[in-house]
Parts: sequence; C-alpha cells; structure tokens
Amino acid sequence: MNVITARRSAIVWWFACLFWLMLTNPGVAQPVTVEFWYQEVEHFGPPMAALIEKFHAEQDAIRVDLVQTGLNFSRDEMWDIVLVAGAGGAAPDLVYTTGAWIVEQGLLNGIFDPFDDFISPDAVDEADMLPPMREALFLQGKWYALPQRTDSRALFYNPDLFSRVGLDADRGPETIDELDEYAAKLTVYDAENRRYTRLGFYPLAGGDDNVGLLYIWMHGGKYFDWQRLRPTFSEFEANFDAVRWMKSYADRYGVGLPTPNVNRFLNDEIAMIVQSTTQYERIVANYPDFELGVDYLPSPVGVNPTSYSGMGGLGIPRGAGNGQAAAQFALFLLRADNQLAWFHATNSLPTRLSAVREAAGHIDDPRMAVLLNVLPYTNVIEPLFTESRAVWQQYRNMVFGESSMAPEQALREIQSSLELYYSDAFANLAR
Repeated sequence: MNVITARRSAIVWWFACLFWLMLTNPGVAQPVTVEFWYQEVEHFGPPMAALIEKFHAEQDAIRVDLVQTGLNFSRDEMWDIVLVAGAGGAAPDLVYTTGAWIVEQGLLNGIFDPFDDFISPDAVDEADMLPPMREALFLQGKWYALPQRTDSRALFYNPDLFSRVGLDADRGPETIDELDEYAAKLTVYDAENRRYTRLGFYPLAGGDDNVGLLYIWMHGGKYFDWQRLRPTFSEFEANFDAVRWMKSYADRYGVGLPTPNVNRFLNDEIAMIVQSTTQYERIVANYPDFELGVDYLPSPVGVNPTSYSGMGGLGIPRGAGNGQAAAQFALFLLRADNQLAWFHATNSLPTRLSAVREAAGHIDDPRMAVLLNVLPYTNVIEPLFTESRAVWQQYRNMVFGESSMAPEQALREIQSSLELYYSDAFANLAR
C-alpha cells in the first residue's frame, strides 16, 4: 500500500467512525432539513436566501432547503405540483404561494394542515397582525396559513398630464366625483380615426383591481362576509352604487377597450391607473425619468381609503415529514425584525402592525408612504376564488360587456348562484 492510498484509507476510516458516533451518540443531534417550496418572482429569491442564512446562524437544529419553484412554474402549475406531490407522499415541508389558496385547500380538501397542529396557540401574536391578514387566514379558530408578505394598491397618476390640462399635479382626486371629472379632462379622443388616444381613467375589470371588485370596496361596499363565509353582493346599496359607477364608464367610453395596463400608463395612453407596490418598485427602478404620482383611491365621505392586498402565505402540506420544524421557520419569517429586513430589501410590505409602524418611520418617499399607510384598510380576496372564476367573468361581462342586464339584476343573480355554491362548500364551517 503506497502513502497516498494509506492516507485515503485513513480519511475514509475517520469519516466512517465520525458518522457512526453521530448515529449512536444521543448527545450529537442531527439537524432537521425543511424542504421549502418558494413560489415567487426571481428578484425575491436573494432576499429570501439571506433570511434563511440568518435563520441558520441563529440556531443549528433546523436547516432550510430553498426550492425556488417560482423560477420555473406559473402559479397554477405550482398548485398542481403541490397537489400531485402530496397525493404521492412526497409533499414538501413548507410551501409559499397565494395565501387564499392555502386556506381553501386546507379547509375543503385537507391538503394543508393548520399551523395550530404544530405550534402553541399563543405562538402567533394575533393582535399584531394586519386585520385583513388575520381575517383571511385565521378561520375556524386556526391559522391555516401565515402571511409572509403582502402588498397594496393605490391610484397611480401622471403629474405631467395633470399639469397640461390645468389640474393640481401634487395630488390625485380626493372624491369619486372628482375622479370622474379628472378622467373626463384627461381623456383625448381622435375624431378622425374614431378612437381614444388617451383615457383619463377606466375601471376595467382585471389586472390589479382584482377583477373590478376593488371598486365595490372603494364605494364603501362589501361582497363577502368573513364571519358567515357567505357572499353579500346584493346586501349593500353601496355595491349597487359601485356597479352603476363602473357601468357609467362603459356607457361613456364604450366597451372592448384595451386593458389599462402599466405599459399603457407609461406610454401616456392612460393618465390614472390602479397599481401595486410591485409596479411602483418596477417604475422607480427602471423608469427613473418618468414622473410618477401616487395617491389614495378616492372614497365616499366618512369612508376610509381602501385597497386590495395580494397576500403571499406559508402553508404546511398534509403529510409533511418535518411540519414542526417548518412551523418554527415560518414563525421566524413572521418575526417583526425579519419582516422589516424583508421590506427594506424588496419594498414588499410587512404583515405585522408593529413592522408596518416601524417601516413608516423610515419612509422618505410620500408615494411609498401612501402604499404603506393604507395597509390597515386593505381587503383580500375571498376563499374559493380559484373555483369561482366563472362567476367573476360573469361580473366582468355584465359591467364591461354587451349585456343589457341592469347592474342590480346582475348582482342579484351573481349573489344567488354564489350563495348556493358557498352554502354547499362551507355547510359546516360558518364561524
């Protein structure tokens, strides 16, 4: 045996002895590995990896293996993969995706276990959670998901276009009537070619207005009761006001217009648009010369400004091998200092009130302050939203399609069909 061979044999023998000692010595604990499936856009990957490294530095009992599924799969594909993995006994330990989907799959199909199965009841500071996060994820007395991040939406406007038509470029419209007036002044119609070259505003269902349902909240209405887990489309006069208002835009400017997306906004083809914190970050980073104004959505007198929050949640799939460790890592991500670290790294908003207040104290940009300050008054989408898309399409067609149905009648029909749907799904789950 030569010297090199002897040395290799010695090294192999040493590692074999070490491995045997680790297995047989009860004093040497092996770290538990949490397989974490992360559904998110690419630029959120490095900040999440940094938080995982911080978690590793604070303790050595749990290691987190980050699987960035969001780089390869769409949201719907991600959901299919989670369901297939769970059915095949290969579920990950922790999943990050849309919070509402985790809740509905946990409540109705048992795909996710509530966190209460793995943590003590007081582990989550319920009082420090943003109200809409708590309302949507804490059902039947259990946390079916924990909110890792959220966002908000506000009215983005073009101050340069405001100035051109004599409007105050330092603020957006403060009332819904004023929004209508601004929209009319900012709209440009090319009579020769019979088309609009610029719209002041157009509440087209879709995109960042949550299929147009945001405008029900904006008018002080409500289309879902979280206590009864039932729709309320036809129960509030403000709901009818909202749909009549949306219908008025379709009547005034026509239907079948291009979707008022952020690219049309950047190209001066629309002067005001509802957009999110994600688009705020994109515009500021990629279009530094674009003059951007951000203000609260107008609301009726006495009604707080509202918004819609898209909520990224954490869930533990049924059959996860290391659910206890996964819950501990989820609580780490929910910790106020880590929520703040996430916010400073991404501009993605915290879900804890204490973190929101702390972040607000460090905001110099009044536009971001609007997006942050509106968080306590935001609304989130209802459970079963993946199953009720056909109804939302009916809603969209009713407002912006060629339907001759009166808004009041349409809302009552939507209420009737959804009432049966939710009554069947949540027969024994009303709070």
